Amino acid sequence: MTPKPKPKKTKAIETPWEAVQELGRLTEKTFAGLRLQTQHTELGEIKNGLKMMTPKHKHWHIFVSKLEGPLGCNFRTEDADTPLLWDCEHNHKYATKILGMMGYTPGQIKKTIEYFRQQGGYCDCEVLFNVDKAGREEEEK
Repeated sequence: MTPKPKPKKTKAIETPWEAVQELGRLTEKTFAGLRLQTQHTELGEIKNGLKMMTPKHKHWHIFVSKLEGPLGCNFRTEDADTPLLWDCEHNHKYATKILGMMGYTPGQIKKTIEYFRQQGGYCDCEVLFNVDKAGREEEEK
C-alpha cells in the first residue's frame, strides 16, 4: 500500500502586496503553459512567420484580458462615482510585452503591431478601444 501524498501547505494571503505577488506567479504559470502550447500546436505557423495576433486568433480573448488587466492598461475604477481609469504610455509597450510572454517572436510582434495600427490601434488602449471593438462588431454580423 502506497502512502497518501501529504497535502500542500498554503500560506494565507494577508496583504495586498502578497496578493499582487501571487497573481504574478499565477500569471507566469499561465504564460508558461501558453508558450508550450504555442510551441507545440502552432509550430508550423511560427516557422513560416505567419502567426499574428488579430481578433480572429484563437487566443485573442487571452491577449485582450491581459492587456486590460494589471500587466497592461490596468482598467479600473476607484469607486462607483469615479470614471474609468487606465494606464497608457501612448505606445505598444504592454502589447509587446504580453505578446512576447505568449511566445511571439520579435518579427511576429512587429507584424502584429503594424496590423493594430492599420485597424486604429496606435497605442495599447486604442488596441482595446478600436481593434477589439471592431473584432467584436464583426463577430456580431
